[in-house]
Amino acid sequence: MKKVILLLLLFSITHTLYSQNIDKYEYWFDDNFTSRISVTETGVATLELSNNTITTGLSDGFHSVHFRFRDDSKRWSVPVTDFFRKYPDGTVAVTRNISKFEYWIDDDFASRIVSAIPLTNIANLNQVMDTKTLATGFHSIHFRFRDDSKQWSTPVTSFFRKYEIGTESIVRKINGFEYWMDDNFAGRHASATPLTEIANLNQVMDTKTLSAGFHSIHFRFRDDSKQWSTPVTSFFRKYEIGTESIVRKINGFEYWMDDDFNNRIASSLPLADTAVINQVLDTKLLASGFHSIHMRFKDDSNQWSVPATSFIRKYGSNSGIIARKITSYRYWFNDDLTSINQVDLSESITPFTLSESIHLDQLPIGDNQLIHFQFLDDTKQWSVATTDTINRLARVVANFTADKTENCGSMTVQFTNNSSDGETYLWDFGDGNTSTEENPLHTYDTAGSFTVSLTTTNDTYSLSDVSSITDFISIHEIPSIDLGADVQICEGSEHTFSVADNFAQYFWNNAEGTNELIASAEGDYTLKVVDNNGCEATDVANLSFHTAPTVDLDADVQICEGSEHTFSAADNFAQYFWNNTEGTNELIASAEGDYTLKVIDANGCEATDIANLSFHAAPSVDLGADVQICEGSEHTFSAADNFAQYFWNNAEGTNELNASAEGDYTLKVVDNNGCEATDVANLSFHTAPSVDLGADVQICQGGEHT
Repeated sequence: MKKVILLLLLFSITHTLYSQNIDKYEYWFDDNFTSRISVTETGVATLELSNNTITTGLSDGFHSVHFRFRDDSKRWSVPVTDFFRKYPDGTVAVTRNISKFEYWIDDDFASRIVSAIPLTNIANLNQVMDTKTLATGFHSIHFRFRDDSKQWSTPVTSFFRKYEIGTESIVRKINGFEYWMDDNFAGRHASATPLTEIANLNQVMDTKTLSAGFHSIHFRFRDDSKQWSTPVTSFFRKYEIGTESIVRKINGFEYWMDDDFNNRIASSLPLADTAVINQVLDTKLLASGFHSIHMRFKDDSNQWSVPATSFIRKYGSNSGIIARKITSYRYWFNDDLTSINQVDLSESITPFTLSESIHLDQLPIGDNQLIHFQFLDDTKQWSVATTDTINRLARVVANFTADKTENCGSMTVQFTNNSSDGETYLWDFGDGNTSTEENPLHTYDTAGSFTVSLTTTNDTYSLSDVSSITDFISIHEIPSIDLGADVQICEGSEHTFSVADNFAQYFWNNAEGTNELIASAEGDYTLKVVDNNGCEATDVANLSFHTAPTVDLDADVQICEGSEHTFSAADNFAQYFWNNTEGTNELIASAEGDYTLKVIDANGCEATDIANLSFHAAPSVDLGADVQICEGSEHTFSAADNFAQYFWNNAEGTNELNASAEGDYTLKVVDNNGCEATDVANLSFHTAPSVDLGADVQICQGGEHT
């Protein structure tokens, strides 16, 4: 079986703990209380003393120093005592190294085994021991160590069991127990228990038949091999019916060594609830080895307590005692060895005062809860476990968390109840909804800030606590944006998409930008905005091109100088601009140059065309100077024969005209381009001469007439 834990209470004191501050402390050496030194402190909850203390006047050797502390309600603590050694002036404390060790089994010191080791501060032994010659059963093994000054330590003893060859060391479990009062073993009470390595007893004992006064109660435990443990004994007092259990105060004590009760030492004490004994014991007459020391205390009704016994070891004059320092401690509750909590100290220390807050929320409510402590020294050795009982009071504390507290639009929240000692719960989610579930799931579907509160109640103990977190849940409105309807623009032009400029971020097709985007390519334009709360909104608009208009003024044009040309385009456009001057779908042109037409359709889209107007080389015709001919004769007017048409006085002809009448002869020629040229020539008769030969003459043949 592993262990059985019982609690022996000599004096039971119930009090309430308050968080006090230390405002003063005082200390004194040995028993010189009247020469105590007082030091005033500003109120502190924890006081760490680190100062040099003057020891002038103390003799060389061992001394005790005592401290007590006063809180701000003017109440003194019980004294805290430590021991020290004062060396002669000039003495230097030397740290020794281990150079050798030896060990022996049981009392066979003469057959001890000696081993030398390299010089070291700490010796870690890892050695196989020869136990062939030992009988089966329990044995003791003793070690001692020698330092570099050839001084041996006091022996360190441990115990082990040698089993028969082939047997195994079995950890037994408890399956039953029995108890009896005083010496009434025959009237013992037996109980079976479920198999367990540690038995915690919580049972009402029938004491009706017992007389008033002190009694002993004895327990023994049976393991699963039907073997009984040695009895464990504790003491209690039965009071007369109707009397109350009075918390007495101690006013004296006495102690004795071993069984020498007749030579007990008695001392008086100031009345106190708790007695702290700080006394040097005279052990000069004791032999070296183990001894028992017994103490009993007298209360203010002159009743003595049952003796409390402890054990001491007196070492020989050549032995040395090493004060080990504590480096860590660990603790656990009840028999839960899977949840051991270990605390490593920031520095090794001896003695160590444990003053830490330990959370008990994991323990069930009620008394008789066990807490166990062990301490690790600087040789990596754990102490035996120290056990105390705890009365775990109900402490209702409301506390909760949530898996998320902020979102946009709506949010489903998983609340986690971290309350302690609650039985019923009431949640107020701040939006008009409540729940009595322990860990509710709640959906917020409206925007706003919501204060959440949890009321935790323990109806058994009539305790309640409320935890409320203001504006714990924040639901932000989802922003809205509108890029407007899809847009059609004229190819080659641009469109600016824009929204409000009060957002934190803008992403156009996933690229960060501003609240405006100039677009010139067809396609979808997606805008995502992010506001100052991190909430997003998205809109999409499409940009496409109208069907592009076209206009054609045809090929460049050549006309005859002085003539006109009409440029024209389709009449289904909204506007026409001829060389930037608004007009209609037609333009009559008579001057050489470029003629630019810009048309705008009903969508505002434009098309442009340019046509050039130029003149053909102007033809020329020359009929020469006016002509005079003799009346009755003819004149031929002629022109070059490379024209397409000839019109003489509007009558088509050829390049020549025989004229015999007086007057203007107009020739219009038309060349191959249709261009015309005209010339006019006048035909007139010379004044006709006259001659008069008189009347007809008749002469003679052969004659002459003048």
